[in-house]
Amino acid sequence: MMYGVKTTGQKRIRIISLYATLGLLATGLVVWAGTGLSKKIISARQAELIEELRSNVVDSPAFLVERLYEMQENSIPLFVPGMPNPVCFSAGLYSFDPNSFPKTFLNGLVYEPEHGCPVYHLRLREIRATREIEVLDVDGKAFYVFKPNAKYDPLWIAKLKHPEIYKAGVESSQKNFMEECMEPSHVEMEISLIPDDYVEAYAEEKVSSLLDVMMLSSSQTEVTSLSRSALLGGMSMMRMAGSDTNIVFSQIGPVSSGMLFRIDYPDTLTNRLEVMICSNLVDRRWWVVETNLVTVGTNSRSWVDVGSTNQASG
Repeated sequence: MMYGVKTTGQKRIRIISLYATLGLLATGLVVWAGTGLSKKIISARQAELIEELRSNVVDSPAFLVERLYEMQENSIPLFVPGMPNPVCFSAGLYSFDPNSFPKTFLNGLVYEPEHGCPVYHLRLREIRATREIEVLDVDGKAFYVFKPNAKYDPLWIAKLKHPEIYKAGVESSQKNFMEECMEPSHVEMEISLIPDDYVEAYAEEKVSSLLDVMMLSSSQTEVTSLSRSALLGGMSMMRMAGSDTNIVFSQIGPVSSGMLFRIDYPDTLTNRLEVMICSNLVDRRWWVVETNLVTVGTNSRSWVDVGSTNQASG
């Protein structure tokens, strides 16, 4: 028997076996502790998500229009002059009581199953020609329309944010430019709705399903980081609505020399890129800082804003 023979080799075997056994025990303790911690995080995140959805309530179709107007007012400075399409921002996920909505609205809803629950993804846009507000389903089909108020003023954002352009002595070209920049239809909104009866089931399934991902492999740091980010909540960037070019920012972050921007684009893009910056979104002053960036033969370009004050330390 191995443990009965007193030799140097067997002693080493016994020591190695002991270390292996202790290692397995330690691994088991780590997995157990990690699982316990993950369950605590998941339980807390479930309660947080349930409370969040219970607090974010769409109580009527009119609320959607009010939320769109808020989005227009707060996000219009992010619209860059010359953009061919509106910018679309996400308002997030809200719960709603179907009983408080008219049948004409409910009949147009198209759901998508998410975590075993029906979720309705909507997009709201203002039609510049008529000032009507259209509600579009997940397929991009308008199924509900709000008529504009008789007193609606399409210049309301310009008058609110830049009353100085209406003072005596201001050139008409300057006033027209600012009114175009503050045009409400430049901003659209995406919002997702879930029936209030499904809130708890949605939260439990969404958050608990991340436990398997987190414990899949401790060596897969990218997956683990992504899962923990999803558990603790994260930030979503805006995206272009109906982008014709599929040019996107895939990475934005501080580096030692400034702020790094990585731009990704498809193989079919053969045009040269230009980079414009704006240090004051309220005044809307833009400068071209890089031009004629070649896109042929690559799918991405990285550019560092050396003038940025948000630099990585160390």
